[in-house]
Amino acid sequence: MINYIKKVFFSMQLKWKFFIFTILVSIIPVAFIGIFSYKVSQEYLKESVTKSAIMKSEAVNSKLEKYLSDIDDTSLMLISGYTLQRFLTEQDMTKRYVYRNQLKSMLSSTVSSKTNMQSIIIYDKDGNMCLFETNTSNDMVLRGKAAENISSSGIYPEAQRLMGRRIWTKLFQDVSQVSMIRVVNEMGGQKQIGTIVINVDEDSLRKQIQDIDSEDGEQFIISEQSGGIIYSSTGEEYVPEGGGGYSQSSGHGTITHNNKKYLNIYYISDFCNWRMDTLIPLDVLFSKVGSIKQITIIMMLMCLLLVVAFSILLTNLLTKPITKLSILMGRVEEGDLEIRFHNSYKDEIGRLGQSFNSMIEKTKMLLRENTEKQKRLRIQELKALQAQINPHFLYNTIDTINWMAQAIDADAISEISIALANYYRLSLSRGAEVIRIADEVSQVKNYLTIQKIRYDKYLNYEINISDEILDLHIIKLTLQPIVENAIYHGIKDMLENGIIRIDGRLEAGNVIFEVWDNGKGMSPERLLSVRESLGKIRTEGFGVSNTNERIKLFFGEKYGIEIDSAENIFTRVRVTIPAVHMPEQ
Repeated sequence: MINYIKKVFFSMQLKWKFFIFTILVSIIPVAFIGIFSYKVSQEYLKESVTKSAIMKSEAVNSKLEKYLSDIDDTSLMLISGYTLQRFLTEQDMTKRYVYRNQLKSMLSSTVSSKTNMQSIIIYDKDGNMCLFETNTSNDMVLRGKAAENISSSGIYPEAQRLMGRRIWTKLFQDVSQVSMIRVVNEMGGQKQIGTIVINVDEDSLRKQIQDIDSEDGEQFIISEQSGGIIYSSTGEEYVPEGGGGYSQSSGHGTITHNNKKYLNIYYISDFCNWRMDTLIPLDVLFSKVGSIKQITIIMMLMCLLLVVAFSILLTNLLTKPITKLSILMGRVEEGDLEIRFHNSYKDEIGRLGQSFNSMIEKTKMLLRENTEKQKRLRIQELKALQAQINPHFLYNTIDTINWMAQAIDADAISEISIALANYYRLSLSRGAEVIRIADEVSQVKNYLTIQKIRYDKYLNYEINISDEILDLHIIKLTLQPIVENAIYHGIKDMLENGIIRIDGRLEAGNVIFEVWDNGKGMSPERLLSVRESLGKIRTEGFGVSNTNERIKLFFGEKYGIEIDSAENIFTRVRVTIPAVHMPEQ
């Protein structure tokens, strides 16, 4: 995957690479700062809400301590009093009865005078109920539960372990009361002689808490050490777990309840050892930072837009001249040497453009010099070849041959002599390079006349030239080398019925010649080799390759020779030149 991304990236245009790089370099810090700011805001809000919730819990704890400390003091007064001590330790039944009545009166008076106290229960050392005093008449359920042996209660072993220190707990289930339980020890020793339980009405306890302000969706729960619910603002019997435990007196954590996440802030009372949990839904909590989130997103988007605009501007500024230079180079590759790189840059790009222009000028000059050299070379080659033939000596010799042939009635020799004289007369053409097509066709006819006499048995030819091209001009010795190739490489080895057909016509503003023969043709491999050789210059003679090169040099690259062939069937050579009238040179 990484290699694919690298491949795609490195195949991109320079401007897109620069654009992507600029975006990444700019966006990553902006995104990091935005996310970091949002997270910091969240944590700051958590800490702020945690402090507020703990302060609220401390306020609740202070009110509960003030409300329950009177009961705590009352319990200490009772367990240290002479009457309760004597009642729980007296063995004489008569005296015990007297102490019981005194204690009952004392407890009744205490319950009646304390509005925050609902009932007092005294148990002996074995956990059996001895006295039960209440300020209401509707307490049959509590009386029935209190009559059970207190030693069977799950909290009793903890009360014994504390050896006289009190525990606030939900002692009696299904009863709307909270109890303070304290073991009674014998005065002056550690011997347990009984247990005292003082019950407080839950409704009166709730009144101390309900005036505490709460936010929307917030839950406030008070639970005892054993997990019993003392108070729940929603009435739900739920004790948070995983919110920090009891490792510290206060703290906070995140919990999930009913598939919903909450911030749980806990506080443990140092008075009654109750745990106070404040549960705030995270969605409600973080809705308070929604505006911060929106501002952060808007700022990030604005930065993104600015970065994109800046990147586009900078990318175009830096890559536009390079892109322009690249396009110009492509046009130079296609052969356009007239273009130039115009710019006002004075930096490295400007110097590169100047070097580009200088390179084009030098290339153009070298090509021009090379073209001139090639033209001069061809002219010199033609002149050298033509100079090899002494026209006067040639004509006199051929005329002598013709006279001698007529003297002995050798008509065939006379005919070939005349054809040869005409052929060389047209070949020399008084040094002219360009001749009329009519003269070129006449020259080919003379050449074929000579070859027909030589290869009479198997050489036949047809010449079909449109009259409308006869007065147009052509480079001298264009068709003869092609016809010569057709004879020597096509039909020379045939025993009979060898045909060469020459067609000439006007087509789409060009003159088209086709030299066709039914000789041995060429294999695909040989045809490919011959086509490739068309672009190569031979050092001697007037072969097809040299003829093709002469046409291109004289008329241009789009003109020249094409060859098609099928082995043992045919060979066709197509010559294309412009339809022009030119002064003979």
